[in-house]
Amino acid sequence: MEKISDHVYIHRDSRRTNLGLILSPHGPVLVDSPMLPDDARVWRDAVMEVTNEPPCYLINTDHHIGHSLGDWVFPDTPLVTHRHAAYMMLEKWDSTWRGRLIESLRATQPEMASELESLALPRPALGAVDELTLHIDDFPIELIYGGGHTAGTLLVRVPQDSVLFTGDLVVEGAHPNLGDANTRQWLEALQKIRVLNPHILVPGHGELASEATLEYVEGYVKTLTEMVGEYYHAGLSRKDVVSKVKSVEGYPLSHDERGRGEQRLKASVQRVYDEYKEHDKELEKARAN
Repeated sequence: MEKISDHVYIHRDSRRTNLGLILSPHGPVLVDSPMLPDDARVWRDAVMEVTNEPPCYLINTDHHIGHSLGDWVFPDTPLVTHRHAAYMMLEKWDSTWRGRLIESLRATQPEMASELESLALPRPALGAVDELTLHIDDFPIELIYGGGHTAGTLLVRVPQDSVLFTGDLVVEGAHPNLGDANTRQWLEALQKIRVLNPHILVPGHGELASEATLEYVEGYVKTLTEMVGEYYHAGLSRKDVVSKVKSVEGYPLSHDERGRGEQRLKASVQRVYDEYKEHDKELEKARAN
């Protein structure tokens, strides 16, 4: 656990996910949780080493399991998300979803697959619409809609310490994941982060971020969008575009990132291709009307 300001600590799990502990007047407020059960237990113990007070709230920056599956280690803590993330967790994360997740992990992570058969899935108690401030006496914690990375991505701001948690809108030392993205909204969210101008910027993954990190992510999103767009407008199919885009010019995959990064890139290309297709359908519909 690393103290990064007067009231804020961060802990980085084995997948380099940043988890936040915010000390409020009425107890800790947590930001995100690990995917792996062992990491979740380590996170719980790390929190208890800093404070023995029960958490007031647990905030998930989005519904992806890398930021929320470990919520089970704080079963009595009210869970706060964006309303879209709440919808995904409450309506889509059913027994069928759990079964698919378990089967996808059985070959590579059998212990985790076995644990998932009985672990409680996250169940949000409160879903923010666009913005929500948790007023804990005179210590506000702001939840600000970012979108972009997912339809329900939240920024978490601690004004008193000028700390901003970005979720996976910003990542340090890895390629962004555009698998559920709205790229236009993502670029707007990066501008929103610049306007907020936090003194300390906590990305979804990796070391603390800077303006250079924002520029990296912005450049990646723009470059990938342009690459896919060229192939799309040339008439290539989705499958063909995926086969052609094996890397993003100027953004090479590191050796450590190779396996997971290639899978992430494929999903990102598919999503950006679908965005172009959706845009063309909207234009056709507008012309017909």
